[in-house]
Amino acid sequence: MSERNPRLIDLLPGNLGNASAAMDQQLREGAGKLDGAAVAWDFARDSARQELAKALDVDLIEFVARGWATVQRLREYADRERHPPDEVNVVNLGDHDIATESYPTIDVTIGTLALPVIRFTLKLSAHFESLVLTIRDGAIRKVESGNCKVSAALLLGEASLLPPMQTPKLVLPGKLEFAEGIRLA
Repeated sequence: MSERNPRLIDLLPGNLGNASAAMDQQLREGAGKLDGAAVAWDFARDSARQELAKALDVDLIEFVARGWATVQRLREYADRERHPPDEVNVVNLGDHDIATESYPTIDVTIGTLALPVIRFTLKLSAHFESLVLTIRDGAIRKVESGNCKVSAALLLGEASLLPPMQTPKLVLPGKLEFAEGIRLA
C-alpha cells in the first residue's frame, strides 16, 4: 500500500474554522435587499463551504512547490538559451524557506442573482531541510529527500478564518515526481 502525500485540507480544521460564518455574512451582504426568507441561506453557505473544501483538497507538497518556481536562484533554468530543453539540472537547495499565496474564489448564484465573488487568500510557508530538485525544460520535474514543516493561513478579506496551523515535521519520500512539471517563472 503506497502512502499518499499529505493534502492541504488535512492541515486545516474539519469545519474550516470561521469560514462558514464569514461566507454567510458575505453572502447576505451581497444579496442586499433580497428577501432573506426566500433564500436557503444554509444551503448557499454549505455549498460554498463544500466548494472551498474542494479547492483546498490539493497535494500539500506540490502546492508549496509552486513557491520554488519564483525563487530567483532557480529562474535561470527557465532560460532555454542557457539551458536547452533536453538538459537535466540537479540543484541542491539545502535549508531554505519558501512562501506562496493562492486566491481561491467561489461564485454564488441564487436564482438569477449573481452575488459578489467570495475571494479567499491562502498563505502557505514552509521550511525545508536538505532538498534536491531536478529541473528540465524550464520546469521542476523531481524533488528528492529532505523534510519540511508547513504553516498555513486562510483569510477572507483581512479576517483570518483559521487559527495559525502548522504541520509536524514531514519526512518527504525518497523521491517526488511532478508529471506535468512545475514551470519556473
